Amino acid sequence: MAYSMIAICVVALFSYPFHLHQFLLISTLLTALATGKEVAEDRACAFRKFLTAGFLALCLVFMGVLQHESHRRTKISQEAHCFSFMNNAAFIDDFYELLPTMTDNRQYLFSFGKTLREAGRFNDSNAILRLGTKLDTDPMTYVLMGRNYEDMNLPKEADSLYRQAFLLQPNRIYPLYRQMKLYMKTGDNRAMRDKAKEIVVIKPKVMSPVVEKMKNEAKKIAK
Repeated sequence: MAYSMIAICVVALFSYPFHLHQFLLISTLLTALATGKEVAEDRACAFRKFLTAGFLALCLVFMGVLQHESHRRTKISQEAHCFSFMNNAAFIDDFYELLPTMTDNRQYLFSFGKTLREAGRFNDSNAILRLGTKLDTDPMTYVLMGRNYEDMNLPKEADSLYRQAFLLQPNRIYPLYRQMKLYMKTGDNRAMRDKAKEIVVIKPKVMSPVVEKMKNEAKKIAK
């Protein structure tokens, strides 16, 4: 039993065995067996055996309920995956129907927020995206919220969210680019040029055609 426990502990240093129900059950059984000793058959020993058996029975019931809930959530996730990346307003009702079970799925919340934005429901989009900020620090969530505020003619709120997005991942140009475009839209030419110069100077982690296009546009504005 000791060797088995050592083996599980060693594996746990490099993997996540206790995410699997089988390992949880095995470790529980090994722990219960390891506490047993060769003692006389008295009432106290019998009582301990009764408690151990009852505890293991409760564990089995709990594992059964957990397995059922796991299968249910897996099925719901598969259903959501079928439409969550289409960003089609026709699925908004379906999004809301699955929302109570998917509040811990950041990809689902981001896709739902993006779908609401495409439908012009900016406040609803931000409400869903805020749920995603509790699970993840993806800067694109903040950028999307900022664009919603920008479309609602709330430039200060949009500017604040673009700044947060950049601070979360300072090697990304897109939040700065959105700020530059916001200043262009509001007519703040000085802030626009300052932000363009910042975009020109910054070195992105990965250079792509989209990033190069944004930098070229910023160079023209900076000049």
